[in-house]
Amino acid sequence: MKNKAFTLVELLVAILIIAVLTAIAYPQYKKVVLKTQFSETITALKTLIDAQNRYYLTNGTYTNDRDSLDIEYPLSNTHTAKYHIQVSKDLYCGIEGAQNNFYCWNTKIGIELMYFHYGEYWCTNHKSNNYYNDELCKKLLNKSEASSSSSHTYKGKRLYNL
Repeated sequence: MKNKAFTLVELLVAILIIAVLTAIAYPQYKKVVLKTQFSETITALKTLIDAQNRYYLTNGTYTNDRDSLDIEYPLSNTHTAKYHIQVSKDLYCGIEGAQNNFYCWNTKIGIELMYFHYGEYWCTNHKSNNYYNDELCKKLLNKSEASSSSSHTYKGKRLYNL
């Protein structure tokens, strides 16, 4: 009679193959998840800039009051300041300092995007041990290295596709 069970060696080989495939696929999966979360930050910043530009066209001036902008976000504001908006659990946007400077800060991945009234974008990686955040910032602003102000801040005049 022939035994139809797997041998211990066959099971170990199958487990080894699964482990190797997982080791190869998991980092790529993490990159895709991070890129998606980063894309949410970019979209929120563009929405805020567009809303402020619409407000300017209507009123002839910019506003620091987020309630004056025609933006609807799913979660309510958790900050008391009128210029902060909670876009999602980990994403906050707002108007910073001068009236046409905007930021979006994704606390989960540690990236902050800023747009300055003179037309420059900054991307800052606040998690200095996360190399992939730096790569996303570089790709977004089409830069090969960080600016001189900080080793994890990148500056550019436009946003490029990731």
